[in-house]
Amino acid sequence: YRGWILLWVEDAPFPLPNSDSFLLKLAPGRFFSRDVKFAMYLDPSFPAMPTAEDVGFLVSQMHRRSWEQRTVKRKTRPKAKFRLPPEPERKAVMLVPQLKYQASKDDEPFSSDTVVPLTQAVKFMRFEKGENPDSAESEMLQIYREFLLRVQTFTNRGDFLKSPNEPVYFFEMHHWARTQWIMHDLHLGQAKDL
Repeated sequence: YRGWILLWVEDAPFPLPNSDSFLLKLAPGRFFSRDVKFAMYLDPSFPAMPTAEDVGFLVSQMHRRSWEQRTVKRKTRPKAKFRLPPEPERKAVMLVPQLKYQASKDDEPFSSDTVVPLTQAVKFMRFEKGENPDSAESEMLQIYREFLLRVQTFTNRGDFLKSPNEPVYFFEMHHWARTQWIMHDLHLGQAKDL
């Protein structure tokens, strides 16, 4: 189908229960042969079909070679030289785009350093999926959101899981990912263990 090989699961319920669809979405490693190197999840609501060039670019971003210490020159005025530190080789198990949060579809997306609270992030994710973000949440979504809030509260309690020698650090969730597409590198061992 349009350059893709579709695998149909026999006797699969339609639509798939959330638990099964999330398993395929977030941890597809055990569903494929060892010969498969990469897998891409694409949400049915995604507005465009990626081309082979798009997928090739995403695959190229899964691995970055190491860099020695180097000097980079700025060619525009004022001219300058910058010494960049060495960088280790990097391999990604999973590649997802960052959520570009905006208050409404007419507004500009917030800058990447803006802290967006969980409730606002969930509302925007519902808006992106085509739902009315001001309508009542489903019971499953409410349970999930409350679970995430409890994780943050539980982790930040001062009397649990912390050594007295550990510096004071508070866990905050403010990096949100869009999951309309996810690229998986399946030839890394860690991908099979997700």
